[in-house]
This record gives sequence, structure tokens and C-alpha cells, in this order.
Amino acid sequence: MEDELRSALDKAEPAPPHAFKYTEFQSDPASTHSKVVSLVPPATRVLEFGAATGYMSQVLKEQLGCTVVGIEIDPGAAALAEERRLFYVGMTRAMDRLFLCRARERRWRGGMVRLEASPFLGEIESELLAHRHPDPAPRRPAERQLTLF
Repeated sequence: MEDELRSALDKAEPAPPHAFKYTEFQSDPASTHSKVVSLVPPATRVLEFGAATGYMSQVLKEQLGCTVVGIEIDPGAAALAEERRLFYVGMTRAMDRLFLCRARERRWRGGMVRLEASPFLGEIESELLAHRHPDPAPRRPAERQLTLF
């Protein structure tokens, strides 16, 4: 059975762009999201089909204490949900302070590539943040660079 499921998932077509109409929870009481959450009893087990980025699963866990298992056949949406989960897990492991930093660019295949910040940084409440942009450390001139041999 597991092999059949894997085979079906491998053959599945990616979801069309309009399938990702929602990427975050709509908290308006009249929204479909709020209505769905109101139908779920607290602390229940939920199986979510088409979990997309995992935003609804997160709300069900945080607001209602539900145990949620999400199923997503689109590899792109599943990868984004996994990245969000890892970001959240990493942040919640901090005991007192959390320092988030990133590289603006890196070497990739002989060239420099500009890197974008994680899209999940915008989900952190602004009152919890203190932005610091230190000046980059000066690089050693090439003639002073130490060698191993």
C-alpha cells in the first residue's frame, strides 16, 4: 500500500498557481478559515488534506490544542510547509534569547548569488524584534591571506 501511495504521489501533477489563494490564516470572524476553526472541537485529532503551507494546521495546534497531520501532494507546497515547521521548531528551542542572522550573498558554482531572507521572518511579532545591521568585517588583503602549505 505504501509503495502504491508513493507511486501515485510521484506521478501527481503540481497544483496550479490559483490553488494557493490562501497562504496565511484569515482571522476575520466572517472568513471561511474562522468558520472551519469554529467547527473543530478543542484537543481533537485532525487529518488535513491539501495542507498547503501548513498555516491552518498551525492555527489548529496553537488555538485549539489539536494534533494535526497534514497531507499535501504538491512537492512545492510540502517543501514550504516543512521549511516553516523547521523555522518554528528552531525558534521555540531558544531559552532566553534568539539571534537570527543570514548571509546576503554566497558563492555558488564559481559566482556570487544574492540570497533572500526567509519569508517566515515577517511572521514574527514586531515587538519581539530588535534589528541590528552590523558593518561587515573588513577583509584581509589578498597578499596577507594566510595559506595552509
